[in-house]
Amino acid sequence: MRKPSPIVPIAVAAALVIAGVGAAALGRTRLSPLRYFPQTGRVLTDPFLTYFNDHGGSDVLGYPLTDAYTGPDGRLVQTFQRVQLALTVRGVEPSPLNQLLRLSQEPPGGQVAPELAGMYKSLGGETFFGATLGDARQESGLLVQDFERARLIRDPGGRVRLADLGEMVLAVFPPAAEGQAEFAPRGTPTPPPAIIASASVERTAVAQGGQQTIYLLVEDDGSRPVAGARSLAVLRYNGATAEVEMPPTDASGVASARFIAPPAPPGSRVTVQMNILVGEVFLTVETTYFQWW
Repeated sequence: MRKPSPIVPIAVAAALVIAGVGAAALGRTRLSPLRYFPQTGRVLTDPFLTYFNDHGGSDVLGYPLTDAYTGPDGRLVQTFQRVQLALTVRGVEPSPLNQLLRLSQEPPGGQVAPELAGMYKSLGGETFFGATLGDARQESGLLVQDFERARLIRDPGGRVRLADLGEMVLAVFPPAAEGQAEFAPRGTPTPPPAIIASASVERTAVAQGGQQTIYLLVEDDGSRPVAGARSLAVLRYNGATAEVEMPPTDASGVASARFIAPPAPPGSRVTVQMNILVGEVFLTVETTYFQWW
């Protein structure tokens, strides 16, 4: 019998939006779509291509300045003129470039300027931009407002756009040369390996304030365990969510986490969605339990 895991805290939020992930999560047996940009000589494929298309493409995010590469923290990233996209346990999301570049000294907080609110909302609000870093201000005739992951600018003509933070971050933190993929015009990239995951809970029903344990098993299509898979458990109940951070899978492909059940109303069905990240493969599996009195 496996040794019980330490009790881990859960993060509770009003809602959680899983960013678009694309064919890397679902189409493991077919070739990924690919787009080549002659403007910069770079290639864009999933998991970033779908997100790029869904968030305005080059008109909003700019052209890709790199191919996908592994960043210093081990995440798969791709840098564009105005943002850097990263594959995380929440799916694809912009990297916190403003924090990385330390462009703003303001602490998190402040209201989004009305002149910038339209574009802010159209890109997904806080899910895309992260926290607001102070109020908007005038700089050289431009209205500027900083966010964790981006900077919005409104010119005197009323045009609102993202600042070119991607170009800035590459100037300061260029990727290692060996991390860059070369474009091969003879074919599309090899699809990522098939990953099979299953999730379960220790108890089918948990009392209010009781403890629950989540188990995750990750294997490849040959039933071989996958070690080091990263995952995040998202608990959904009655319109609310809570998050449980999972440790990486061990040599047996197993990860588990024990937590205090969130305050779901008695009789609620709690859906546990496991977001799993293995290299360039992002997938989800679900299990459920009931909250008791």
